[in-house]
Amino acid sequence: MARALYNGRPVLIGDEPVSALDRVQSAAILGRILARHETMIVALHDIALALSHADRIIVLEAGRIVLDAPARELSAVDLIPYYAG
Repeated sequence: MARALYNGRPVLIGDEPVSALDRVQSAAILGRILARHETMIVALHDIALALSHADRIIVLEAGRIVLDAPARELSAVDLIPYYAG
């Protein structure tokens, strides 16, 4: 994450980039990433973090898009079924 924040490229792609941090630290790092990058594409398994830091939520199952919606239109209840598997 430090390298991503340092290099300042416009796009960041990450797979669970803050999974080793607690929720407070995760939110702080995601906030910094969003402030320094034009686009952030990440896989997050923390529903609250995904909803609070993403503009759009896309859910994939078996390589297919099964949900694609603005985060502001979704709630944790909408996403729990996808995380339960």
